Amino acid sequence: MRNFYIADMHLGHANIIGFDHRQFADVEDMDRTLIDNWNAAVEEKDNIYILGGSHMG
Repeated sequence: MRNFYIADMHLGHANIIGFDHRQFADVEDMDRTLIDNWNAAVEEKDNIYILGGSHMG
């Protein structure tokens, strides 16, 4: 079991792409990449601690 700490993923927040200079075509591309990376790294037995905002809207 591992511990993960995360904050401010900005799922669904289209404006963060330009504001934070993220290299995604659009918010759907960003969300899909973040979710795919999450699923590749996190296992069911892991603990997740969300310290700040998780999504927009």
